[in-house]
Amino acid sequence: MRSRKKILTIAIITVASVIVAGLTVQIPKLMGQLTDAFLHNKQVEYFFMILLVFLVVTKVLALMSEYLTERIGCQYAQKIRQLLIEKYFTINYDDNLKYKNGEYRQLFTNDINNLQLLFSQTLPTCVQQVTMFFGAIYLLLGINHWLLLCVLFTTIIYIFPFKFFGTKQQRSIRKLRKTQAALQGLVANSSDNKTEIYQYDNINFFSQIYHRLQQKWGQAFLQIDVSKNLFKTFPRTLDALAPALALLVGGVMIIRQQISLGQLVSVMGLITYINAPFKAFFSILVDIQQALVSKRSIEAYLNSADVATGVKEISKITEITIFYDSQLVVQALPGMHIYLLGKTGSGKTTFLRGLCAEQVYSKYQYVFNNCLSTQIKNEALKKQLALVAQQTVIILGTIRENIFFNNASQLSRPETLFVNQWAQRFPAGLNTQVGPGAYQLSGGERQVICLFRALAQATPVLVLDEITASLDPETTKQIRSLINTHQEVIIFEALHRTEELSLDDKVIFFPGLDDPPLVGKYESIAQEMDK
Repeated sequence: MRSRKKILTIAIITVASVIVAGLTVQIPKLMGQLTDAFLHNKQVEYFFMILLVFLVVTKVLALMSEYLTERIGCQYAQKIRQLLIEKYFTINYDDNLKYKNGEYRQLFTNDINNLQLLFSQTLPTCVQQVTMFFGAIYLLLGINHWLLLCVLFTTIIYIFPFKFFGTKQQRSIRKLRKTQAALQGLVANSSDNKTEIYQYDNINFFSQIYHRLQQKWGQAFLQIDVSKNLFKTFPRTLDALAPALALLVGGVMIIRQQISLGQLVSVMGLITYINAPFKAFFSILVDIQQALVSKRSIEAYLNSADVATGVKEISKITEITIFYDSQLVVQALPGMHIYLLGKTGSGKTTFLRGLCAEQVYSKYQYVFNNCLSTQIKNEALKKQLALVAQQTVIILGTIRENIFFNNASQLSRPETLFVNQWAQRFPAGLNTQVGPGAYQLSGGERQVICLFRALAQATPVLVLDEITASLDPETTKQIRSLINTHQEVIIFEALHRTEELSLDDKVIFFPGLDDPPLVGKYESIAQEMDK
């Protein structure tokens, strides 16, 4: 079914482009006929009206075709975008650490934009130019075959540099994409982990990596830019050569009365349509190759293998029991809010990744509704878990689209009021465009969006990884009060600041990566932490 829709989409774009191109290529012929009518003072008004009608109809159809192809391109890109969102937000949180922050940014922005550009601009342009090329050749052949040979002789010169492009250019595009993803990931990670970078004095280390990646990116970008612009001067020379040769030969033919002046005018107009595909070849080739690289990247992500999965389905999670080396750690029920404490590298992330079915081979065993996590289908399990990680992904779109990413997303009335009031700080409120290339969000603003995105999923389990690290105390207080209203949800939260805890809160403390966690009220755990 999906392949049929794709074929239908391409067919619609092709037919619309062919109709516009077929009418457009007739305009030089009509201009030649109008010229001859002026010279012989015959049917001038008739040919003038025909030309005017053709111009108007062609312009209207061109606008309609542009609107149609742009809409099809947007719909296709939106469909791919929704598949990526479903994969990332509800099925595959981390994909075994194969995909990094920068890679996600490439998938959700550049790759989707490249595919949209392919369907809305590149493909219609290719079809139109090829149609006009053969249409112009056919009309020229009807005027004079010697003039056709003169025009084609100049276009043959375009063919010679073609062999220098292809595989090498595609390697440059892949290299550009890879380094751009690495750069974006490095910038995002360094922004999210400023404390750790300063703490471990890694500023020089990060700057050296950034400098090397920037050099690689610059080289790849230069190669692609040269590919697109290398022959800008070259076609201009041919643009002058082809008309000059046509005028010379055509002038001799007019003197010998082999063609009329109007036919020569038609030839001069048709030359443009013959040269156009060759002039745009290198730019279009780069756009097509970029789209193909993006398509392969998106398909690789959508088809990416997940952690080894079980075969059992699972109903709504009502109980989570966690063991460490067969020793009971905690039994979590709806309404429980369990906090995770520990230094960096103590095992909190390992614990959370195992809880989210991202890390199977560890000392922890997770039992959901009396069923071991390794026996449950990952997809079925993950759809009941909402994760808010430290390194968040903001999709290019509005704030509203980032929170309510599917039709099932919804917030409670107090949460909706908070989000609407909080969003007033932005230029267009919830309709503010955010993400790469749009309004730049701070780390705290990104965490708020991702938190309410998780709340809007209404899952029975909520996993929070230091969500208040970049928030001010007042916002933290408001958000905590909203989270605590979810008495039907099991909440696990790794904390950044212990002052947010009360003495009676339930805490899991991680002394070290190879040490069993300690469980109890914060009052008793705090004494153990002091030791």
